[in-house]
Amino acid sequence: MQDSHPTETRRLGILLGLLLLLQVNAVAQGEEGFGLRRPEILLDCPFGHLPVHMNEVFISGTVAAASSLKSLSINGEPLPWDNKHGWRTLARVGPGRNSFSIKATDAYGISTERIVGVTVDSSFRPLKKLRPRLAVVPVSEGARGSGRGFSSALFGELFQSRRYELLEREEINRVLQELALGTSELTSTENMAKIGRLLVAEAVLTYRMEQTAQALKVSCKLVDVNRQVILWTADYRIPRDKRGSADLLARGIALDLVRLMTIRPSVVLDVSDWPEVYLEGGGRSGISEGVKVLLERHSQLVLIGHVAEVQDYTAKAVLNIPDAVLEIGQPVILYGYMRLPEN
Repeated sequence: MQDSHPTETRRLGILLGLLLLLQVNAVAQGEEGFGLRRPEILLDCPFGHLPVHMNEVFISGTVAAASSLKSLSINGEPLPWDNKHGWRTLARVGPGRNSFSIKATDAYGISTERIVGVTVDSSFRPLKKLRPRLAVVPVSEGARGSGRGFSSALFGELFQSRRYELLEREEINRVLQELALGTSELTSTENMAKIGRLLVAEAVLTYRMEQTAQALKVSCKLVDVNRQVILWTADYRIPRDKRGSADLLARGIALDLVRLMTIRPSVVLDVSDWPEVYLEGGGRSGISEGVKVLLERHSQLVLIGHVAEVQDYTAKAVLNIPDAVLEIGQPVILYGYMRLPEN
């Protein structure tokens, strides 16, 4: 009698092969079973709203069932990965909407694609120079415009400080004419932020001048355009009989505006509570909430987060990059406006 075991074995093998083929097809159609599953792309970063001035963004994540992963790509380019740390890449982005296609293929030829959208604010500028764009808007300049000498002196002092990129007065006047705002409306935080957005400025300074027989008075207000918050208000007064009073007043205001701008190096102190990290330098060294955290990569500065809480000698920052990028002792740059007490 002929042995039937080889025939049965072949039949069993064919049957299992057909079942596997059916399973692969089912997974390819979005169904799961028999322990096979479509690769699942999980995104870790980016998260949250991307800040202004971002020109590079970290994209990172993991792939479920990565043990059977055969290939991974972003926009058709191979993407390295490992089963322990997942995958990560640094991608360049431009103003507006940026799309990245992440594609994972397993050993059975089953593929999954995930589209990652990154939207960068339309006021994007590369951070080649750490000088914020500032619009100085006079609300009133005294009787018959007698404060124009003060305006010129203030512009000159700020220009010489090299700390700000100042917008031309003609450009500011053009936007003010388009908005047709009344004098009383110019100093509202909402309208100041609107003016700044139209001018692609980071901050707007308004001042109101009043002259009496005894003194020259100036009231100032500075607004952060992106966050639409008041950074600083101050009232100044100087006797009229003091020689060069307008120039002295302009110099004092310009010095305070320079003090408002924080540009200083720092280092990472603690990364154990990621994405919250602790940085060297706190309130005693001029750091305040909202200050940006920058990282230098390939001779360019990348904005990676912001300061969320300040103590005397340390600052807690919230970052939007993978935890593998930073380590204790790594240098960063703190950049942005701090808050000064009102005069």
